[in-house]
Amino acid sequence: MLKNTYLSRPDVNDFIDWLSLEIKQNNLIHSYTLPNNTKITFQGLADAFNQYAWRFNFSDPTGQIHTGSAFIDSARCFVTLASGLQANLPPNPANDQVICEWACAVMMWGGVTNGNVDWLKTNVVGLAREVDNVRNILSGNDEDPAVMNPIRRFNAGMTKVYSLIVPNFIIYDSRVAASLAWLVAAWCKQAGRASVPKELAFPCMPPKEGENPRIRKSRNPSNNTLIFPNMNGNVKRYAQWNMRASWILRECLTRSNNTVFHQQGSNDLRALEAALFMWGYDLGQKILPIDIELPEIEETEANPPDAIEQDEVCRANWNRLATLGGQARPFCWVFEIEKDAILIDRGQPNLDVFSTAEIFSLLHRLYDEFGFDWFPLANNVAHLTHRTERDGLGSFISYVSCNKIIEPLPARLVAQAQAASQLGPILMHYGIFQWNGAMNGIHFRLQTAPPPTIDDLRMVLSA
Repeated sequence: MLKNTYLSRPDVNDFIDWLSLEIKQNNLIHSYTLPNNTKITFQGLADAFNQYAWRFNFSDPTGQIHTGSAFIDSARCFVTLASGLQANLPPNPANDQVICEWACAVMMWGGVTNGNVDWLKTNVVGLAREVDNVRNILSGNDEDPAVMNPIRRFNAGMTKVYSLIVPNFIIYDSRVAASLAWLVAAWCKQAGRASVPKELAFPCMPPKEGENPRIRKSRNPSNNTLIFPNMNGNVKRYAQWNMRASWILRECLTRSNNTVFHQQGSNDLRALEAALFMWGYDLGQKILPIDIELPEIEETEANPPDAIEQDEVCRANWNRLATLGGQARPFCWVFEIEKDAILIDRGQPNLDVFSTAEIFSLLHRLYDEFGFDWFPLANNVAHLTHRTERDGLGSFISYVSCNKIIEPLPARLVAQAQAASQLGPILMHYGIFQWNGAMNGIHFRLQTAPPPTIDDLRMVLSA
């Protein structure tokens, strides 16, 4: 669909009119609580922009150190990053290695190095030409999925790169997507609409959980009637909706005036994106696993109810997470460099230990079997014991630990396979796994291809 055709659709046009007024007013109210129990409240999108905060600290390929947290700090940083990218793309001489270095710097600014830096380095040959080709696609006026066919990679990392080299192109990450969906839902409710128009059904993405997983962030406002699909790693759909979101927000700024966003001059669109970034941190509603047709199979909890009390003090210098599902159980974990392993304390007599080599074998087995498709938690005690558990995370853990077919499976291997309930969230923490958001019938999938060597994985785990 061409840009003008999309923007002229009645539902899209009406939503733009509505949002153009809302960015000038303070009628919309939203709030959420941070992991440190600080409550954040916004009285309108302008207030969300005024409270923008994103802390970064990194050095670019020239050695210049960039640090800050305010909007102006990021805006200044973007000038340097954009210049570094543009200088090594056509019509200038293309330089694959330098483009890779500047793109990696963008990932460092955005805190999305996991997976992205490895991919950039692995695909460095021809990278400048590939980035330029995608830039040309995104700069066009046609968002038809067929036009997106040449795009191989598009995610929360690459959207940041292209936002610096494509005119009027926003960063479409999980927070911005959540905000747009929230706004569409608010518009639908005000207009008395029972369903979301397909042209405005912004695909959402699950969050990376913070250090306190007991506060489950929601980034999909779906309810029983207003449904927004999950992105589910669809590259072409990601690029398509990034274009649509950019068109809509630019048109909203065109139809309004004298807002705090217009006061930012050439950064007006970036400022509106920043407001949405703040707004979408947590929608405060349960995420519905839309677009996923999975059997609702009860998984056995890996921890007994009294394994770890909610207020128990975690081991010093260890990380704290919680299992997924309806009865989240907190646990402690750490990657210990000397042992070259992830250690998990879930209140059992012995720690669960997953060596880097074991995790490497596990990830590659999952990738070989499932690719980027969903796989189950698969850690039912009875099924594991009798080797009848379906293929999935827990059963593959037991296979990695014991290559021989032993029946029944030794108790120690059953116990280790049950630690899939903890290993899954840990690998989500690293950006390796994505969770389907289900309370029962928990499934994961790989977000990127596994690291090619154990050393590469070790670098990820020790970061």
